[in-house]
Amino acid sequence: MTVREEIFKKVAITDDPQLLRDILDLIATRQANPDRPPRGSQADFERFVGSISKEDADEMTAVINREFNNIEGEW
Repeated sequence: MTVREEIFKKVAITDDPQLLRDILDLIATRQANPDRPPRGSQADFERFVGSISKEDADEMTAVINREFNNIEGEW
């Protein structure tokens, strides 16, 4: 059985309207953006490699460390 046949078979017996809407939304999104890599894919991640300079990344790291790595008040 092909993946398409398996999907058709499972969709045909599904009576969950939210699941069917989710499937329809997924298909519509992929058709509207055929060049977009699947969510969470390596290709999606790699789009951002090299998009920020080392200096900017270092500055962001310093700000995050300064603002969020200090505990204020009593614990």
